[in-house]
Amino acid sequence: MGSENLKLEDSLAVVVPFWNGQDTIGRLLQSLPPGLPVVIVDDHSDRTLRLGDLPDRPNVRILR
Repeated sequence: MGSENLKLEDSLAVVVPFWNGQDTIGRLLQSLPPGLPVVIVDDHSDRTLRLGDLPDRPNVRILR
């Protein structure tokens, strides 16, 4: 498959640096296209962020 057949979502991911943003991360995720992969990099927040706390998005991963 050549690059002319790739969609933008096939070659793009969003990396979100995160620290104590529990009140805003849901809005951020909802503003992104549903199929876009997202990696949240949690930099030792005071409260642990869990996938269950986020909108239902199967393409979201959290790194600590």
